[in-house]
Amino acid sequence: MTKLPWMKFFPSNYLADTRGLSPSAKGIWMDLICYLWQSPTRGKMTAKIPDYCRLTGSTEKEFESALEEFMPVGTRGGTRGGTCNIFKNSHGDVTIVSRRIVREEKKREDARLRKQKERLSTDVTQESRNESRQCHREKIEDRRYKIEKELKAETTPVDNSTQEAPPQPPAALSKKQKDKLAELTATLQTKRRDFNSFSFIGHCLKENIHPEAQILALQRLLENYPSVANPWAYCCNIVGVESGNFNERDFHKAREKEGNVFLDILENLKNLQGGKK
Repeated sequence: MTKLPWMKFFPSNYLADTRGLSPSAKGIWMDLICYLWQSPTRGKMTAKIPDYCRLTGSTEKEFESALEEFMPVGTRGGTRGGTCNIFKNSHGDVTIVSRRIVREEKKREDARLRKQKERLSTDVTQESRNESRQCHREKIEDRRYKIEKELKAETTPVDNSTQEAPPQPPAALSKKQKDKLAELTATLQTKRRDFNSFSFIGHCLKENIHPEAQILALQRLLENYPSVANPWAYCCNIVGVESGNFNERDFHKAREKEGNVFLDILENLKNLQGGKK
């Protein structure tokens, strides 16, 4: 039972209920109302006559006389009328029930349970709304990323005299890269259910993103996943920067390899010329 330091009091109802009581019975009834409110079973209290006398500061004769006034004339052993419900048993126990306190307590408990059910329903609804909003934000970020890329391509001036050859798409994924992407994707499916890693990889393949940039983006997402609010935009930003770096690195490696081959050819020519001499 919840402890409440105050209770509702209706003066008009109290005056109507106690109009026919003697001043002594009115004082005893007021004390009983307070003890019934503080009872573990609010509104209901069971005790023997001497115990009630100690609580109300009255004699047994005064208390029994008050009980007679509380009950309608002609009823003994229990009643539904009068100021309250009073029940006596053969062991000398007297149970006093305030109908109004019991009724008000039932209303308060029903309201508490109804409010608790509404909170639980609100929490579930709010969680579903958050997931929907997160998915919507990811779609907006993806669309904005594509639009910005298209606008940048349209507004960039083209100089035919210095224009370089268009960049080649990245090489096909090696077995090691495929295995690494599969491992990262499986891990993300358990840790970030709000991020569809399969859709992200498909988007990267469509945009010719370097495989190493994809792996790097997924690795960083796993390292920082508790603090990343929008994983899709986070990974897109990483591959947008790192893919160019990896492509440039591969380009320099290819040039360096071509240079080494050219040097080897020159060395072989020198050796052949030296042998003829």
